[in-house]
Amino acid sequence: MKFRVLIGMLVVGLAVSASVAMGNLITDGSFEAASITGAWTIDGGTGYTHAKDWGWAHDGNNMVGMWWWGNIYQDFSATAGSGEYGASIATFLPGEDYASGGVYGFIQLQWVNSSGDWLENAWQYSFSSDGAAGSQVHALNSWIVVNTPDEYTPHADAAYGRIIVGINNNGSGGGRVYYDSVTLNVIPEPAAVALLGIGGLMAVALRRKTRK
Repeated sequence: MKFRVLIGMLVVGLAVSASVAMGNLITDGSFEAASITGAWTIDGGTGYTHAKDWGWAHDGNNMVGMWWWGNIYQDFSATAGSGEYGASIATFLPGEDYASGGVYGFIQLQWVNSSGDWLENAWQYSFSSDGAAGSQVHALNSWIVVNTPDEYTPHADAAYGRIIVGINNNGSGGGRVYYDSVTLNVIPEPAAVALLGIGGLMAVALRRKTRK
């Protein structure tokens, strides 16, 4: 009877765990480290990208601010065709010198192959104060958390993933955007979770047999 109860508990546990995401895969997503380049790579706009205490962080004390143009990115482990990934990023447009016209903030979730070549954008999002270049309109002086509308499975040729936050400028002017609380989670493949459960069942069965 006890064995059946244990099996039932494991089955329920498998069903629950199959839908629960693993912890945040992003390092220093709140930009609290002494140097932004410890976990992130600055790709363009080096002189226009700074992480510090601007006075209105979404999480902790620091956030990253960008103006003119540029982006930062962080790579994360991913297995081709396995798992489902989702992201969440806090965005902010200041009341003065905000992104508008040809200037907008953007976020991308990408898959990259073993040669470091871009494969595809699994998801991309852009925002500004006035819908520049088809971007989403965001209110000023307010943190707006952007979530992926779905979870995304890595490309069949992906060796790893990359998350990017940045600011784009078509040369029409200035503007600033801020980011904080960058998180990325993965929901494991059900098969992988099932293997863990099977291992647990085997261990329980072996222990029960040994006791007899």
